[in-house]
Amino acid sequence: MIKHKWNTNNFAKNISCFILIFAMFFCSVYSDGTMKKDESVYVTLDHTGKPKDIIISDWIQCSDTNGPIYDRSILQNIVNIRGYEVPNIEGDMLVWNGSGKDIFYQGTVKKQIPLDIIIKYYMN
Repeated sequence: MIKHKWNTNNFAKNISCFILIFAMFFCSVYSDGTMKKDESVYVTLDHTGKPKDIIISDWIQCSDTNGPIYDRSILQNIVNIRGYEVPNIEGDMLVWNGSGKDIFYQGTVKKQIPLDIIIKYYMN
């Protein structure tokens, strides 16, 4: 029988990575050209495993689009991280000026993640 020892620092990091992979939100992107959207969710946990911050990074691949790009989003505090374009916010819709470049942006969300995390620390 093989016994494993859990290193609590690595365990917390592994749980955080699992949450990043598992916690994805649904969204839509509308445009007149061919587009693709990738979204990554990053969750920061406190020492008990409760979420502190949820940051979502979006990448809209739109290299052949020159018109407006309509992106449905629930994000707050939106920041363009690879450009100077600023979206027009119309309710839950972001309208980006499609200048033939990909758009990379981040934002925060106050939505609850679909997992309950419990971290226990043991002393050897």
